[in-house]
Amino acid sequence: MGIRIDAEILNDIHLAQEYEWLERNRNGAYAASTVIGMNKKRSHGLLVAPHGENNEKIVVLSKFEESVFIKNNLHEISVNRYIDTFFPQGYTYLKEYEQSPFPKFIYQVEDRIIHKTLFLLEDENTLVVRYELKNQGEPIKLVIKPFLAIRPNHQLIKESQGLNTDSYLGQGWVRWAPRANRPELYVYFTRGEFVPATLWYHNFYYPQDGDETKKETEDLFNPGFFQLQLLPYETVDLFVSTGELDPFEMNYETLYRKEAAKRFYPQTAAQGDRAFLDLKANFLKALPLQKDATLSISLLDKETSLRDLLFVMPALLHDEQTRANFVSLFRKMIHLFESGLLPAHYPPEQPPFYTSADPGLWIFQLWHEYYLKTGGDELLQAEIYDIFRSVIDAFTKGTSNNIYMDKDGLLNTGNSTTSTSWISLIDREGKVLRYGKLFEMNALWYNALKIMEQFSLILKKKRLAGRYRNSAQKTADAFFEVFYDKESGGFFDFVNHASKNRDFRINQIIPLSLSYSVVGKEYTGLLLQKAEEKLVTPFGLKSKEGAVGSADGFISRKKAEYYNGAIWPWAIQLYVRACLNHKVKDSHFVKDLREYFQPILRLLSDGLLGYIPEALKLNEEIHQNGIADYLPSIASFIWMEETFRDVLRE
Repeated sequence: MGIRIDAEILNDIHLAQEYEWLERNRNGAYAASTVIGMNKKRSHGLLVAPHGENNEKIVVLSKFEESVFIKNNLHEISVNRYIDTFFPQGYTYLKEYEQSPFPKFIYQVEDRIIHKTLFLLEDENTLVVRYELKNQGEPIKLVIKPFLAIRPNHQLIKESQGLNTDSYLGQGWVRWAPRANRPELYVYFTRGEFVPATLWYHNFYYPQDGDETKKETEDLFNPGFFQLQLLPYETVDLFVSTGELDPFEMNYETLYRKEAAKRFYPQTAAQGDRAFLDLKANFLKALPLQKDATLSISLLDKETSLRDLLFVMPALLHDEQTRANFVSLFRKMIHLFESGLLPAHYPPEQPPFYTSADPGLWIFQLWHEYYLKTGGDELLQAEIYDIFRSVIDAFTKGTSNNIYMDKDGLLNTGNSTTSTSWISLIDREGKVLRYGKLFEMNALWYNALKIMEQFSLILKKKRLAGRYRNSAQKTADAFFEVFYDKESGGFFDFVNHASKNRDFRINQIIPLSLSYSVVGKEYTGLLLQKAEEKLVTPFGLKSKEGAVGSADGFISRKKAEYYNGAIWPWAIQLYVRACLNHKVKDSHFVKDLREYFQPILRLLSDGLLGYIPEALKLNEEIHQNGIADYLPSIASFIWMEETFRDVLRE
């Protein structure tokens, strides 16, 4: 059960820093670092808590720095990254890292075995940390230095004269309030004493952040240190929180059992099922306790793309309880429409930024899936139908960013200076290349028209149903005329006055994944076959046919390589939907397809442990890239598993 990493990896600093852990709760707080305790991202920290109206993530406690004394021999068991070095080199003392279910670090210092275990409470912003001396022999003196940041998790700080450096001491606890209008920090301790000091440590470097040429660093504040002696089998517990705690409720064993029970699954479960259940537990912990709270696609990255959130939502439909999250989020989104468009970000920036056409069209598909699951007529009639009508009208008449329905019934979007696509292709001079009539945009447009035809019939609006039926047919006829490439027997990616582009990209699977496909039945099999040959891998779908270029270092959505061959695990739902829509759904086919994508679960024991990343680069081996805790990737795999189970039960 769980994940274990041995000393062979842990004692290799360059290899070990590629493994990360993340503890999160449903309030939006988290703790995260590498398995050697070295923060390599500015978003890493031992207690990162939401704060303020926008729930901005604040790194309250960056880390603990630990020292062990045995007969006056000093051993530094921590590690930090500076621009040119690693110091101290405490990773050499690590013998094992275990996550079962919580992060546990096992150190050997001389002949002393020390365990450090930590976990975050699910319903409050409290981190629990235990140090334990596990064997007979000399006692040890343990010194623990807290390093405070008190800044948003996407920023850095420098030594500041305006900081409140006072330590407020009580019986078995200490409190700090370094910055006004930011969270305070409490630490309760069961053994030893706290000695105040006022120290700054300089030039911490986070190698996975920002521009390599800038080499930005950070200073952290150390307000003092905890010191204590541990005899064999003794423990010391630290309870770290942004608020005052009740000492009578701070019992390590009770809290450990309570939190572990929430992550329990049957020991008899097969290995693959245990991995899936672990993944599902991480997904459910990403859902906020309050149904009206914001759902984040990532805790570690400041990414608020509304489009990304749309690809999380189908996974909410399989469970009756999570459907409430779906409905709450959906209703919020549809009231953000402006002239047929949704904002680029959720929650919206101020002022909202409206650019792309496709998120508003994906909304139709999402509600259609919800309707097929539940038959949600009442909400459709009372709230949704008229909003959907206004979106269709806005696109038909024309809206911002050069988005309009052309005379042939196809959507035209963007121009050489305005990108409206999720695949943004821009040349070196900053000129937009991918604009005009886009393949996937018109597939979504046709699908929306057909869904409106169906909803109009459900609500007995026959005249409107006829109008949408005629519009959809006009779009379908023009789609083939404009996008079919007689020379290749395939479809153009986009068409404008300057070019007809033949790139085969992931968006060509989209029409097959929708409720209504604009691609004729005679071409569906050929398109699916080409996707299987050029795009589909056991780890997800390539963004474009061919291998990803030789990108220098880390690939993110800001780099061209991300759109030109990187593998997107979250996109498996597009391919699986296409197969279920257009292939025979017998049990043998479903079992084979499910088995094909099982290698994705191998990603859970690499990179950020227990999570699936946003993107992969596959050369001789897999390189994880993009956002590490990317919720759409997790949601896509969960949706696939739950869908397959439903199909096999039918």
